[in-house]
Amino acid sequence: MALLALVPFLLVTLAHGYGTENRISAVPLREILDASAHADVDLSDARAVNLVGNVLLLVPFGTAAAFVWPGRRRVLKTALTGAALSVTVEVAQYALSLGRVTSVDDVLLNTSGAALGAVLVRRWTRRPRPRLTPPVPSGAGGRTRV
Repeated sequence: MALLALVPFLLVTLAHGYGTENRISAVPLREILDASAHADVDLSDARAVNLVGNVLLLVPFGTAAAFVWPGRRRVLKTALTGAALSVTVEVAQYALSLGRVTSVDDVLLNTSGAALGAVLVRRWTRRPRPRLTPPVPSGAGGRTRV
């Protein structure tokens, strides 16, 4: 199921880009800070779509993959797997000359999307902890003495 969740991610990221040349953006947070520096950014802005889209692309994978690893390290394992997948796709984009920007920020955003998916699963599947209530004092007929 986790592999099936990768299909949209691969279709979007390995499609030809809008440019004709490959470019590498290796400075972490450059594109993220540039996009978030514009206060008037809305979802019609390509920068905002890039930021939100890169996060959302791996949420389905993170959600599906989180079921593979039960336990406390579920989010970490899912995030690391998402990061490895994202690095692989970014390298493939450059190697295949798809006219896209190979960006370290895309890896960061994709990884956060995978982690977000795992966090959502953890929230949904967490069993409620039993509430510890103080014992009811036993007394004559439930009355308390003053």
